[in-house]
Amino acid sequence: MLKSKPAIIAMAIIGAIIGVWAGSNAANSGFALILMVGILGLVAYLIFNGLRRNRKLEVVSAADRNRILGEQPAGARAIVYREGFVAKLSGFDIAIDGVDHAQLKSPQSVAIDLAPGDHALVVKMAGKAQPAFQFAVGSGDVAVIRIGMGMAGCEITRQDGPQSLLKLASIPMVRPDGPPAATGAAAPAWS
Repeated sequence: MLKSKPAIIAMAIIGAIIGVWAGSNAANSGFALILMVGILGLVAYLIFNGLRRNRKLEVVSAADRNRILGEQPAGARAIVYREGFVAKLSGFDIAIDGVDHAQLKSPQSVAIDLAPGDHALVVKMAGKAQPAFQFAVGSGDVAVIRIGMGMAGCEITRQDGPQSLLKLASIPMVRPDGPPAATGAAAPAWS
């Protein structure tokens, strides 16, 4: 959070300078200039407010990511990934069965070891939970779940198959910050 404040302040100052220049060239009235600076200030505030909830997570090495993607889990595993441009810098909190596991920006992924069975994935954007996404995963299986942002909000889909694992090989993976599910899950894949 502290590292993003200087960047936001610098963007607001640069935006204000560009706004002043554009405002003075577009109209010679003082009202247009004040309006432009006010709009830029509002945009800077909205950006800051959207990024202030982000937390720093440890990124898994490429070798560990490839090992996790290539191995069969002892129990079951969900690999949740996020992609897309909309709200890309704003972290989405990922919870499975009521346990918070990670926060994903775009593009990032996380591998979460689970007990085989039915599970509910909840994505929280700016502290507001989206409807739960229900999925089932069997013993030794991996469920690949994609999170994207569209005009209607958060879009969650399951994308199993070899193509999804190939795609994940190029997406950075973060280490989850929550414990594995307490229902008999195997030890975390990254330890």
